[in-house]
Amino acid sequence: GQINRFYIDTEGYDVPLLLQLDLAKFKLDYIEFEYTHSDGVFKTGDNLNKLLEKLKINYNSINKSGQYNIIAQSLK
Repeated sequence: GQINRFYIDTEGYDVPLLLQLDLAKFKLDYIEFEYTHSDGVFKTGDNLNKLLEKLKINYNSINKSGQYNIIAQSLK
């Protein structure tokens, strides 16, 4: 099925969880997640870069939202 909007905030585990998620299976139109702790407390790095590369396959709009979040959207 189709999920229109998916918001995740798991206190530092957002990016690792999204890296494991099968995006083709769940067909999420919109994902919002906290990226600031992707590689440790207030650290970004390899995990975030891997997720952004994965998101680029299915999403044509990936933007920061405020200081802590990223929104990935499949614009139709």
